Amino acid sequence: MKKFSKFIVIIPIAIILLFTKDGLRTPEPENELRLNSESVISSKESKAPITVDIFFDPACPPCAYLGDIIDDTLESYLNEGVIEVVYHPTAFLNNENNYSKLISASILSVANVAPNKTYDYIRSVITVPFQEKHRSSDDVLSIIENHLLKFGFNANEKDRIMEGIDEAAIQVDTLTKEFIDEDSKWAEFSPEGSVFAPYVLINKTGEHENQVFMPSSFETLNEELISEINKLK
Repeated sequence: MKKFSKFIVIIPIAIILLFTKDGLRTPEPENELRLNSESVISSKESKAPITVDIFFDPACPPCAYLGDIIDDTLESYLNEGVIEVVYHPTAFLNNENNYSKLISASILSVANVAPNKTYDYIRSVITVPFQEKHRSSDDVLSIIENHLLKFGFNANEKDRIMEGIDEAAIQVDTLTKEFIDEDSKWAEFSPEGSVFAPYVLINKTGEHENQVFMPSSFETLNEELISEINKLK
């Protein structure tokens, strides 16, 4: 397995960036989501000294539950240019109707078509009950299509997003396999030796060794997050 060089912090908690109790906060324009060359979503283009990698499944309720605990902290560091947040949408909870994969694919496709709307789209799409039983993949796609229109995309945007889902789903499959594979480079940073959703890594940009496990206590989470980011500044 490839070895990396310094500072990893693992936060095994429910995180999607900038969530409030009512959902995902509308970001400042400079923090819009976009696709990068690795088919993951990044919060900004410039290189910050610290990178926060967030692996999540948009159909996973815990991934949205505790975001309001750390949203102000992450937003503050984003606005200071201290951190770059990179999202890795996965199909960790996927089943035969592919609901996780298709939702993640829709997020990637939205980021490609309308990056300035991606934060709010994540906020809205995670409220849709995709986990109900007895739904086919066609049913899930129909729900996504209707939700895109309900969200406010025009017909042209909706069509472009839907057309991009198949290709994005291939990217989600690749990302998920790389994440959960027994030889996953991400698993070596986990104290348990395995990955889970959500899964968050904090590292000095370009450096990936000497990992430090961050406890998942909800009561102390924000304070510990601030402490670990400040250590790496």
